[in-house]
Amino acid sequence: MKQTFYTYAQEDEKGIAGQACNDGSFRMKQYIVFILFIFGWNMLSAQNVGLNYYLPQSAGYDKKIPTPESVLGYQVGDWHASHEQIVNYIKAVDAASDRVKLLQYGYSHEQRPLYLLIISSPENQKNLEQIKTEHLKLSDPSVSGTVNTSNLPIFTWLGHSIHGNEASGANAAILLIYHLAAAKDAETLKWLNESVIFVDPVINPDGFSRFTEWVNSHKSFIPNDDTQEIEHSEAWPGGRGNHYWFDLNRDWLNLQQPESQARISALIEWRPNVYADAHEQGTNANYHFSPGEPTRVHPLIPDQAQDFIKKLAEEYYAPAFDKQGLLYFSAENYDDYYPGRGREYLDFHGGIAILWEQPSSRGFVQASSNGTLTFQLAIRNQLTAGLATIRGSHVLKKDLLDYQKWYFKQASDDARNDKVKAYIFGSPTDKAAVYRLAEIVKRNNIEIYKLAKDFEADGKKYSAQSSYVVPLNQSQHRLVHALFEIREEYKDSLSYDITGWTIPFAFNLDYSILGVANYNASLLGEKFEFNQWPQGKFTGNKNAYAYLFEWDGYYAPRALYRLLDAGIFVKVSEDVFTAEGRKFSRGTILIPLGTVYQQKSIDEIYKIIDTINKEDAIDVYSISSGFTSGHNLGSSSFGTVVKPRIAVLATGSAGEVWHLFDQRYRIPVSLIENISRINLNLYNVLILPGASSLSAAEAEKLRDWVDAGNTLIGFEGAISTFVQARLANVESVRSANNYRGTYEGFGIASRAEGIAGVIFKTQVDLTHPLLWGYSNRNLPVFKNSSLIVKPLSNSSSTPVVYAAKPLLSGNVLPRVAESLANTPVVLGFRSGQGRIIAYTVNPNFRGIWYGTNKLTANAVFFGNRINAATLTAPTFFSPENGNPAATGNAPQGRGGRDE
Repeated sequence: MKQTFYTYAQEDEKGIAGQACNDGSFRMKQYIVFILFIFGWNMLSAQNVGLNYYLPQSAGYDKKIPTPESVLGYQVGDWHASHEQIVNYIKAVDAASDRVKLLQYGYSHEQRPLYLLIISSPENQKNLEQIKTEHLKLSDPSVSGTVNTSNLPIFTWLGHSIHGNEASGANAAILLIYHLAAAKDAETLKWLNESVIFVDPVINPDGFSRFTEWVNSHKSFIPNDDTQEIEHSEAWPGGRGNHYWFDLNRDWLNLQQPESQARISALIEWRPNVYADAHEQGTNANYHFSPGEPTRVHPLIPDQAQDFIKKLAEEYYAPAFDKQGLLYFSAENYDDYYPGRGREYLDFHGGIAILWEQPSSRGFVQASSNGTLTFQLAIRNQLTAGLATIRGSHVLKKDLLDYQKWYFKQASDDARNDKVKAYIFGSPTDKAAVYRLAEIVKRNNIEIYKLAKDFEADGKKYSAQSSYVVPLNQSQHRLVHALFEIREEYKDSLSYDITGWTIPFAFNLDYSILGVANYNASLLGEKFEFNQWPQGKFTGNKNAYAYLFEWDGYYAPRALYRLLDAGIFVKVSEDVFTAEGRKFSRGTILIPLGTVYQQKSIDEIYKIIDTINKEDAIDVYSISSGFTSGHNLGSSSFGTVVKPRIAVLATGSAGEVWHLFDQRYRIPVSLIENISRINLNLYNVLILPGASSLSAAEAEKLRDWVDAGNTLIGFEGAISTFVQARLANVESVRSANNYRGTYEGFGIASRAEGIAGVIFKTQVDLTHPLLWGYSNRNLPVFKNSSLIVKPLSNSSSTPVVYAAKPLLSGNVLPRVAESLANTPVVLGFRSGQGRIIAYTVNPNFRGIWYGTNKLTANAVFFGNRINAATLTAPTFFSPENGNPAATGNAPQGRGGRDE
């Protein structure tokens, strides 16, 4: 007799809550369920591995050292470890092991501690200060000859997850720390006896924490390798950057973020011989380790450094991954050129710098063109690279130590023979910007001095009050050149990152190269120190008719906002004038003191002025009468300044705008996710730091808001958004594709047509409100996109244009540079009562372009002061005319490789 079984289904016409199936079909269903169970179990098993998956159990681990699982509560790789969990683990290891010394070297923006573990033998730990003292002698040519490198440990530094969403590095660091603290095998013990190993487990804890929260909160019980699954697609801005979304791997030289400043201070304190940087790249790539492209190595990096890196690659990395049967690549795609990244920075400090790039699972498991990629495999690969680095550095110990000694001695010898003897920079009007540049130079462990006496070079006058000298006769000779030089020859037309970073240009400061003919040591005053902030002065009587200060100081926008935020009535001069024998420029801020204008008392206003003097480095002048020459202070040439209420659309370079206003200007901005769901009328300024696709309703809402008299500002790709919203009409310059080569060479030739971070010279209209505070008709700007637009018919709408011969510093094809000549950098449009200001560049690039930050501030404070008649009224626009959005010439969004 057949048994009848029922499966739940929709009720049939007989009302039976199921459908009968016979024994055979039931067994088939049981079999299918069994197969699915086994498949699911295997998938889960791939997500739950033991410690022996990562580490050789033959090492014989000390049971007194806590395993990662005993502290985390799960095996490494089962979940993405949070920063707090990693901190708990390293503290537990530090408490249990005499091989480990835990140091806190700083804090992130969000006040997460930054930790460094120093791991070596117990004996070395007891003598660590003595070892450090001997090691540091290698970088001092005056005493390095006394150091016996045969008896000195090698210093090897391993950094992890500087990009927070490249989490395999930090999770691998947990295992590396455990191995070094607990392993009892002969090889590891020998490493510890003859090495001091530094492990920075999480360089970017703020971004790492954002990413970890995202991935863990979207983890499914059944692993899902679908590339479109939300686990693999973190919401913008993601965890790559720090709190302000800065890429910390581009901040090694600029040192604008606290994480970078603290890390470089620690790195310089210990001066490791080897630095390895753990990264992730695209999911479909294969593992990469240094070196990079051989034709893209900075000429100031010694050949010996590249030889060491090649040796590590051939004799240590390749065999380690061969043993795993892993596909990998080296000596292509990436390069060793820009010293502002981790993979090059130590090359300029007597060591060698190495990059690892692991294909990213961006979650727990993801399908790739090379098969299924698990988080555990990514962790194991990073651990493999870490152990190979320690192994190779240990074997090459004496050679690397001798190289460090040679590097600094050679730097001293090179300085003596160098035709360039010093660089000098300064500004007669912007003491704060000069100080900030000197601060960066000092943070990079470069000797810098105040100018001892007034000096003239290249027709430029340098005041002893606001100028500095950087001599080349010092151990950081190569790094000084890297910061200040203008390089004109390149072996390769391609670059992975920027090629122009001559730092005085970024600050828009006068600078000169001094040679034998015009340099002598008498120019060197006292050494620069961090406590020498240049305060402004107050000239005149407190009880006066009005106060004035000019707009040329870097922190003038901060000073102005202090007044506006306190309810002080403020005006701005739109023309030059003279008061009590002193000439004041356009953009001068006027604070009338009469009670008819001010609700605050003179004492209250003066208190704010005193803060402006001391904290903003602004000189303030009091005057006794409004009867000034050129224009009286009551003239219509003075306009009322309105307090800005700023919104920033969270796209593109929004983090840099946020950082500028929040950290430097101390002006609140509202970060908004979209236009559709907010009340735009709460703001009178809206900044679009990049492209954003708008619906028809959003575009209409934006036009209505502008027409009401507000100011819209956009950078780079935002121009395409303005075109879409019919708030601008822009015609792009299209370069002809005349390639006549092989199929193989087409991709390279196409990439060479781009603009990879180059500094260009512009010509500016100093009478225009967007240029108030500038005094030189030539302004350096930084360009990192191929967006080039044609001039507008109304030249007064484009107050900043590229010079006829625009190239200042960087690698760009001559025909590309020529195509920029006389094209606009800034474009102005009008709609209704409002203003639209578009920049074809990012004036706030990476937080280092102090010299063009004021282009942003001026648009915010004075955009509404621009005479509407000088602006272009956009006409109906069609894609055939060449708008950036239609032609593909708009700057591309984030993407590409991850290093």
